[in-house]
Amino acid sequence: MTSPQITEGSIPFPIPSIDTDTKTWYQIHGPPPSSTTTTPLVVLHGGPGIPHNYLLPLTDLALTHSIPIIFYDQIGCGKSTRLPFKKHDAEFWTVELFLSELDNLLAHLNVQENYNIIGQSWGGMLGACHAIRQPSGLKKLIIANSPADMGSWLEAANRLRTELPEDVQEVLNTCEREGKAGSGDYEKAMMVFYERHVCRVKPLPGYMEESFRQLKEDDTVYLTMNGPSEFNVTGSLKTWDIRKEVHRIKVPTLLLNGRYDEAQDEVVEPYFRAIEKVKWYRFAESSHTPQLEEREEFMKTTLESRSHWRRDVDPSALYPEHNISVPIDYFHNETIYEPHSNGTFSLRYWFDASYYQDGGPVIVLQSGETDGEGRLPFLQKGLLHQLAQATNGIGVVLEHRYYGRSFPTSDLTTPNLRFLTTEQALADMAYFAKNVVFEGLEDRNLTAPGTAYFGYGGSYAGAFVAFLRVQYPDIYYGVISSSGVTEAIWDFWQYYEPVRQYGPPDCISTHTKLINVADNILLNNTAYTALLKSAFGLSSLTYTDDFAQVLSYPIGGWQGRNWDPAINDPSFSEYCSNLTSPTLISNTTTTANQTQTAHLLLAAGGYANQTALLTTPLLNFITYIRSTYVQPTLAANRTLDQAYNTHNQTFYAQASLSATWRSWPYQYCTQWGFLTGSSVPPAAGLPLVSRLLTLEYNSLICKLAFNITSPPNTAAINDKYGGFDIAYDRLAIVDGEQDPWRGASPHAGGRERRSTTERPFLLIEGAVHHWDENGVFGNETREGAVPPRAVREVQKEEVRFVRAWVEEWRKGEGRGKR
Repeated sequence: MTSPQITEGSIPFPIPSIDTDTKTWYQIHGPPPSSTTTTPLVVLHGGPGIPHNYLLPLTDLALTHSIPIIFYDQIGCGKSTRLPFKKHDAEFWTVELFLSELDNLLAHLNVQENYNIIGQSWGGMLGACHAIRQPSGLKKLIIANSPADMGSWLEAANRLRTELPEDVQEVLNTCEREGKAGSGDYEKAMMVFYERHVCRVKPLPGYMEESFRQLKEDDTVYLTMNGPSEFNVTGSLKTWDIRKEVHRIKVPTLLLNGRYDEAQDEVVEPYFRAIEKVKWYRFAESSHTPQLEEREEFMKTTLESRSHWRRDVDPSALYPEHNISVPIDYFHNETIYEPHSNGTFSLRYWFDASYYQDGGPVIVLQSGETDGEGRLPFLQKGLLHQLAQATNGIGVVLEHRYYGRSFPTSDLTTPNLRFLTTEQALADMAYFAKNVVFEGLEDRNLTAPGTAYFGYGGSYAGAFVAFLRVQYPDIYYGVISSSGVTEAIWDFWQYYEPVRQYGPPDCISTHTKLINVADNILLNNTAYTALLKSAFGLSSLTYTDDFAQVLSYPIGGWQGRNWDPAINDPSFSEYCSNLTSPTLISNTTTTANQTQTAHLLLAAGGYANQTALLTTPLLNFITYIRSTYVQPTLAANRTLDQAYNTHNQTFYAQASLSATWRSWPYQYCTQWGFLTGSSVPPAAGLPLVSRLLTLEYNSLICKLAFNITSPPNTAAINDKYGGFDIAYDRLAIVDGEQDPWRGASPHAGGRERRSTTERPFLLIEGAVHHWDENGVFGNETREGAVPPRAVREVQKEEVRFVRAWVEEWRKGEGRGKR
């Protein structure tokens, strides 16, 4: 292979504050930018003040793809004008100086309208500052091994410093304390750090030696802006921080760092969270200079930029659907599955291997009681995405049998639902790990137990993966159970108690009183039932208990509250806002007759003495029910019975595969329970839902759809898997403080455990239902609010302990360990 063409020169760069002629030296490898349509790559070296030489491996791109590679030495170092008389002059050596120099270079070479940038270490910091200004000609940006703030850099570097041998630490500490940071002893000790976290290639490549030689020859810029060493930053960059500005970077950006990098993941992460179009790649065997340590992989990654930018793209377009053939029946010795089946069916899954590197884990998100396609955003930007990226793993969404399009039978009649048990579905997930072959990775055996498998699930799926860890410990090395309902409960009246405890007190107090008004009429003063139903516009709804259920609907919006605006259900907040409004919210003028009706109903419901207090809330309650449930139903040409009648035997007789609503009720009628009714003990206070919503009423679906008249076999769940007390190494329990399902989780009733890396036990302050699962793109974040600090901290902790689990596996400690 012939060497690329090389063009070299110097560019005048006058600096008004000094009388010295200053020039920027540059060198172009490959075709001159003016002679090709290929976008040139401008290389910004690190330091500050460490010349370009150690980045010369990037000339590979000129050789293989004829990309013009523009190197230059920043002013003050290398072959550009050096200014040793400006040492320690922090007012001279500024970021602005180097931004001006970059603009001058781009203009002189006439590439200012079409160029890409790669900045390494300090060069990445400089490149980010340049991109924040949104120059029109910048097309793509690569930030390699760079922090977004020096505070995080120092924290990471000093943490790595504590891992050095004690004698090395002692030399460093002594020299710094005695002001001998320029001594030979200090330099020798510092090289131990560099050999671990700057360049791990031994002997040090000639490129790197030459850059270090020139730095030692003139350390003016490095010493003034940085300081004596990477972890002893005393210069003007010590307080540098662009985290609040990074969101202004609008070009596609590739982030790079190494597993052993002094630019640890938490140092790079702010870029990933804030930049709109971003991809992050972590080199498995590199520290701070992957262009030297994993040269071939670095060039491949830089060229591809992993080929696509995944922001704001429909995830179904990113992740193709795949299928694996799995057995219908794994348990031929159990009579509940008779007649048994030897058949198979297709179980759907989706995966993202864009972060995968050899030795990385497979992380499987169990989609639970829903269509798996709805979980794909978590591959794109949720916790699953974060974990795959952090571990260089493969992220997978696996559909649950009998949901989405993963049906083992031709219809959903009750006999054909016999294979819908947690036991059979767990066996599916184990079978997947032992047999899957990922498209594009057919040459690799990525099955368990030879590959580390991890699981994640939220809600029912959270309990599911917890059980998976207990039942199949040799296949799934660790799992995260988020909002996992591990205790099956038939009469789960506790569901509404977090609403009572954490909801707005004035809203909860008013709501329970109005529900009590309705109950007192429906149960004790039935002469006013017709007037009550008429006031709410629900006269044509046949069954009184169905009417009571519609009145109870608004409080159920509590579970749908989420920190992510894209999926947040605002209905609970809207309802409370209406209910507690001091004025009427009706769009029409309230008549004297409507007010009189409200007075009559309050008196009939036992609240005559609170008429002045409750009249406006009752009228607003009526308006809310009419506008939210009645009017939309009638506008859609549906009757109220079609929409809200739970006694409809004709509806329950449907059993084709289109009747997908049957799957989860079958599970809770046979095994799980979780009927959320009104059997709250009197001592707890007035019920939040109508007292007509009895266990008998809520279980109508069990009787009418499946002819099940007895309670579910909750012992099949609790006795077998552990219920509230489930625990296992590398089984993480994560719950929301305000989750209505918390009462069925290991955090129920204030249960406490010590949280450890092997057995994490985390409660997210202020959170509702598996708030750790989803994520947002960087441009959607709002400091402290999106995601909330508590969610962000828990997600960071989840990444931390999963990494620790992966490291344990990689060291061989996990192979064969249950």
